[in-house]
Amino acid sequence: MAISESDIEQQFLKIALRRSEFLRRNEPKKANKEFDSLDRILAEMRQMPDRGEAALKRIAAATNDGEVQIAAAAGLLSLDEPHAIELLEKIAARPNGGLVSFTAEMTLSEWRKGGMQSYRT
Repeated sequence: MAISESDIEQQFLKIALRRSEFLRRNEPKKANKEFDSLDRILAEMRQMPDRGEAALKRIAAATNDGEVQIAAAAGLLSLDEPHAIELLEKIAARPNGGLVSFTAEMTLSEWRKGGMQSYRT
């Protein structure tokens, strides 16, 4: 049975939230495992007619969790670069944003340097 686009979206959100929780609890090995799962879900999203753009925008808008928003924005960079950059810049500029703001800044930096090749397709 084929998995629905809605199910893929919900899986991405669930995994991103779990990864965010592991990062807050300073459990990097578990967070990295969830990051790998996000990559697999993103690959499934790329098979959607819009390559996952609408789902990623809904995910980013549905939460205030910066880590989840960064994950969605990273996936959006190759689909709607201006929107994704605006979101990442807002996260980076959060007062007292700490690690989340730093992660948003580093994501922007890597994208602008031409890194993140897997996210460009």
